[in-house]
Amino acid sequence: MIFRSMTPQEANVFLPLLKEHFSKIHGLVTEGQMLHEKILGRSAQHDASGGVQISQDITPLKTKLEDIEQRIRNEMLEVSQYGAIIKSVFPARIDFRSERHKQPVYLCWQTGDSHVSHWHPIEEGFQTRRFIHEPQEFGPTVVH
Repeated sequence: MIFRSMTPQEANVFLPLLKEHFSKIHGLVTEGQMLHEKILGRSAQHDASGGVQISQDITPLKTKLEDIEQRIRNEMLEVSQYGAIIKSVFPARIDFRSERHKQPVYLCWQTGDSHVSHWHPIEEGFQTRRFIHEPQEFGPTVVH
């Protein structure tokens, strides 16, 4: 796991991998939502008189949903192994620890950004993010 400060260049190196992980996460969430709806539909169905009857065994569906949930957790853990801090899944938003003028800040990226091009103070959030005008303010531009 990466805990040290990153430059924008270093953070950008990880973006293709992170985008791939978020694509998997989004697919798994969609699959999980559909399965959850199916479970709800099978859990209780109305009989002809309007009463509720318990439907067929949903244990296999619940087991599959638990597997999907675990796969999502695994993907999120993988994302964190690159030093990314997940702030949101929909839309995908991540922060990277960095320094600007020797002060701790976050570099940030979200779905739709072509690269890591913004930053914000640690005590603030995405809504206050600022454009990176001078990448050299965040440290050397070489990958270590």
